[in-house]
Parts: sequence; structure tokens; C-alpha cells
Amino acid sequence: MAAQVPADLAFEVVELPGKGKGVVSTRAIKAGELILAESPAFTTGMRRTEPMITAAVDKLSASDRLVFHSLALSDNKAALGPFLGRMETNGIEMASATGAPQQGLFLLGSRFNHSCTPNICRTWDGGLGKERFVASVDIDQDIELEIYYDALYKRQHERQNELHAKFGFWCKCRACCLTGAELADSDQRRAKIDTTRQVLPQLIAQPARFVQLAKEALTALEHEGIYTGRGPFAYDCFQASVAWSDLEAAKLWAARNLELQKREAGVGSSEFKRMEALKANPKAHRSWGAFGRKQKVERP
Repeated sequence: MAAQVPADLAFEVVELPGKGKGVVSTRAIKAGELILAESPAFTTGMRRTEPMITAAVDKLSASDRLVFHSLALSDNKAALGPFLGRMETNGIEMASATGAPQQGLFLLGSRFNHSCTPNICRTWDGGLGKERFVASVDIDQDIELEIYYDALYKRQHERQNELHAKFGFWCKCRACCLTGAELADSDQRRAKIDTTRQVLPQLIAQPARFVQLAKEALTALEHEGIYTGRGPFAYDCFQASVAWSDLEAAKLWAARNLELQKREAGVGSSEFKRMEALKANPKAHRSWGAFGRKQKVERP
């Protein structure tokens, strides 16, 4: 199993009532702490078959094959077969070296359960070839460590339906137990985050509106207690600053991105190191001056 686990191990895999296996902290964990960096046991393209996954599993060591067969197999994926069904239940989407989408199977990372307000951020580090699992908040001992699987920025009923369709469970996390006005507010915030993610690329020529929407999305993420996805919004604003040749704004947004990345990809990630270099010299970004003139971009 190609997993990098810090010497001061922060978690253990245990049986959890009503959930099967899950991951629980064995000590206090600080926000920003890397608790696991794992290479995939194998990867596949987005088109997968039972024979394809069977062949990939056959290449694993005997001990890793045993781990694979102990992974969860959701009821609605069982008809696909024991190999493809487990891949569809446990695989994590990631980018290949060329940027093409693919799916990886992480034998230890697959043990993390889902929450719509996760306390662990997971990010794929293409430079290191590992999925990184970083604490997004301070976590006490004996707390379940949770990541998100899918549909993080959807409304509650949309998340429920998507998670059940893909993974065969009804989420009972804190966010999915909200009712009344709290639920309405949460749904509105998550819908706004989702919409902003989709429309921002179309607004880079309107820097004032661009940054306004990004800031509103960051505020919504803060209200929702979600750290996953904050860094990219700051990076979007950095890119807008670069394109409009605003050096001061670019440095400030790069600094904001680095601050947020500490709780997402973590300080040891390839992306963190790349952004440190860009903060020192924003003009090194390939989009510097893309609009051919300078325009002031709002600061963080």
C-alpha cells in the first residue's frame, strides 16, 4: 500500500455503528496537518469494465488484494460485479499527467466516510502523485475524520439524491439534518457557491464583478463551515489580477490563496510551493498582461 503516514499517526480505522468502517482520530490534530498522503493502488480511465478492474486488482500484492476485497460495495453497485462495483463505490476522481480525468483507487483513503461539512480536505497532488488528506480544522481525539465524496455545493435534497444514487447511502451529517430557516439559508448559500464556480470564468473581463462574486462565495463557504474550495476562489482572483497587470493585487491574492491552502492541499503540496513562487513574482504567470493594459483589481 503506497501510503505516506506521518510517524505520529493521527488516526485508526474502526467499525462505526451504522456506517461500517470509518476513520477516527487517535490524538488531537491541528488545522493544516497532513494526516495521510497516498498513491493510488491503480488508476483507470472514466470508462471501466469488470474485466478491466479485475485485471488491475490481480496485479496487486496478496495483502493489497485482501484490502481491496474488504472495501465497501454499495447495494446499488453490486450488480456491476465485485470488482467494478467496489471501484465505483470507492474510486476517487483525479487528473492524469496530461490533465485528462481518471479515477484512482486508494486502499486507505477509501476508509474515510462522507460529510457535507468535512473536517478533512482531500486534494490530488499531481506533482507528488499522491492524494493528500489535510485537517481543515482543529480536531479533538476520538472524532470521526470525514471527507466529501460528491455534490458538496448542491442543495440538501440534491446532495441526498446524488449520494444515494452513486454510493447507496442517505447522508445524515450535520448539514443534512438542518431544517426550516437554517436549511433554507444553507441551501441558498451552497447554490450560490455552485453557480459562482460555473460563471466566474465568463466574467474575468469584468474584474469588479468577478472579485465581488468570488468574495461572496468565500463568505458563503465560511458560513457553511466548508474549507474545500476556498483556495481556488482566491486563485481565480489572483489570475484576474495577473491578466489585468495589477501587481499589488496579484501579490495580495496569492498570499490569500496560500493562507487558505494551508487547510486544503497543505504547505507541503506541489501547488503550495508553486504559489509561493508566483507570490514572489506574479509576472512569471503565463497570463500576465493578457488584456494588454492595466486595470485595478479589488484587494482581498
